[in-house]
Amino acid sequence: MRLIRWSRSRIPEIAVALTFLAAYAAALLAPAVNRIWTGPDFLIGPFTGANCLLTGWLHFPVGWTANPIAFAASLLLITKHRTGALLLALISMLLTWIWNIEFCSQFPADMLLIGYHWWKLSIGILCVGSLGCMILNYSDTWQSLKMIGQILIRPIGKHTEVSLQDAYSRN
Repeated sequence: MRLIRWSRSRIPEIAVALTFLAAYAAALLAPAVNRIWTGPDFLIGPFTGANCLLTGWLHFPVGWTANPIAFAASLLLITKHRTGALLLALISMLLTWIWNIEFCSQFPADMLLIGYHWWKLSIGILCVGSLGCMILNYSDTWQSLKMIGQILIRPIGKHTEVSLQDAYSRN
């Protein structure tokens, strides 16, 4: 049993995931945060995106959490779970905005360099791309949402159990 079955219908999802990964790789290589004064004569930085990824969870864990969530969204997108991918990508984007507010409350905004903007762009690509894949596959997405709705609406009890297969076959 294969985890991912490749087909032509998966090309948009793969293209979005690869574009996300390319922008994310640019974010890792580029300088992301300028130098920070930590004492009277102690200046550290600038930090690349890779440095921020490795140590960001220590200083700003909320914003750092956007990274694994974005990667989970890209995996969901590749496996054609477009709605879940869009939701996780939007959560990831929300976390980057929260991180931005948290960072800028402690440091000037001009300390954020091109790597930060590549990071935001990569997650934005994932959001827009997931939405685009949902629109391209509108009938599949609508059918999945209807199936979930049927399962949630019906009361689950001894005599009214509904499986995913039953709900799917009724459409």
